[in-house]
Amino acid sequence: MFDLDYRLPTAVLAPTEGKAEAPGSSEKTASNVVDLALCGPIERGSADALCSTLRENAGANEIRLWVDSSGGNFAASFDLFVALHHHPAKKKVATIRRAESGALLAAMGCDRRIAEPHASLLIHPTRMMPEEAITAEKVSTAEQNQANGRRKSRPLAAQA
Repeated sequence: MFDLDYRLPTAVLAPTEGKAEAPGSSEKTASNVVDLALCGPIERGSADALCSTLRENAGANEIRLWVDSSGGNFAASFDLFVALHHHPAKKKVATIRRAESGALLAAMGCDRRIAEPHASLLIHPTRMMPEEAITAEKVSTAEQNQANGRRKSRPLAAQA
C-alpha cells in the first residue's frame, strides 16, 4: 500500500475478504467506535494488521488510536498514516503517550491528536546532511571528479 501520493481514493479502504485481525490490536465497541493501539516498534506485520482492521471497519463513526511507540519501519508508518488519513470515520483521535519518529507520522493521520501530560514527541531528520550548503557548482565538481577518477573534490576554478 506504500505510495508517496497519500491522497489515495477511498476505494483503497474498502473492506477486504480473508484478512485476520491481529490479537489485541483493536476493539470494536457498541457505538461503532474502533479502538486501536499502536504500541512498541512499528513493523510491517503490525502495520498491516492495523491497516486491515481499518479497512474491515470502514463504516465506523470514530477511530480512537492510542500511541506508545518509538517508531520503526518508515514504509509501514507511512501506510498507517495513509490508512488513517483516508478512513471515512467522522472523528479520528490519537491519544499520545510516546510518538517518536514513524509513530508520530502515523498519529498525524488522525484529525485530532491529544498528548498526555508527560508525552514524548520526536521528529528527526531522515538522513544526515553536511553542515555547509550543497550548491549546483559543488555537485558539478563532484560529478566531474568522479568521471575523471578522482576521489577528492576541488573547485573547478582551482583545477584550471
